[in-house]
Amino acid sequence: MFISTSLEQYRSRNCKIRNACKTLIRLDDHMKNNWLGIVDIVRNGYSRTQRSDRIPSLLIQEDPLILARDDTEKPEALSEYFSKVFSIGNGERQTIHCNCSGSLMDPAVIEKGTVLRLLQHLKPDKSSGPDDIHPRFMKAISDIIAELLATLFDIFLSILFYLFEH
Repeated sequence: MFISTSLEQYRSRNCKIRNACKTLIRLDDHMKNNWLGIVDIVRNGYSRTQRSDRIPSLLIQEDPLILARDDTEKPEALSEYFSKVFSIGNGERQTIHCNCSGSLMDPAVIEKGTVLRLLQHLKPDKSSGPDDIHPRFMKAISDIIAELLATLFDIFLSILFYLFEH
């Protein structure tokens, strides 16, 4: 009796996990094909007259599985996700101090305008790079991500400069 109930519980739990994985894979495939829906919400903002039929349900929490299916929940979920990913305050950044008096070259400075210009000149008919982000998508949201990428490049170059000097 005990073995059969635990086997049934195992099967039902396994079935729930398998169905959740199938749902997430299906949502991921759908988002890869309909990325313009996210670009519309990010660029234009959300208004009650717009419908988000092209944006599937978004995963809010994995354990237990909670999805944002409503038109009011989807922008909130996207906003919360992007604020978690892209929020770095000046106090949280690592400051690298180095004595660059004997340097043979000046450190490179990456500006937002340079990154924006390069992103806007991407060729949208090319295939995705190693990060699997399509150039058409990068070009569409270039004005939004240019400052973030410039900051990331600047931090990366300052770390490299520091490592090569020491």
